[in-house]
Amino acid sequence: MSRDELGLTPKQRRLAMELAAGQRLEAACKRVGISLATGKRWKAKPAFQRYLDDLVADQQQALLSGLRSIALQALEALAEGLAAEDVRLRLKAGDMALTHLLRAAQYLELEARISELERRLDGR
Repeated sequence: MSRDELGLTPKQRRLAMELAAGQRLEAACKRVGISLATGKRWKAKPAFQRYLDDLVADQQQALLSGLRSIALQALEALAEGLAAEDVRLRLKAGDMALTHLLRAAQYLELEARISELERRLDGR
């Protein structure tokens, strides 16, 4: 089922976007113009949670894509590092970018594994 087929209202979608952006529920509800009780009720709906999960997953993929781009630049810096005036600085930056890429990849893999386990548990 696509996001458009979930049947959420524009306000529900906006609340999900606020939450996906890192807002706390109370602040997100105020920004959307709904009560906290309504926000809690919407958040408990499976369709809303699926939409929110999809938004968060999209953000994680965008982050990983950005880190991959930076990692490619870091690899270029590493390749050029021996010819640079300040090799230590360039190597450190490359090391940091690659370290963060690895952490993000591990996080996304772990998240996917947890989601699969939750899906299996819900299917019992």
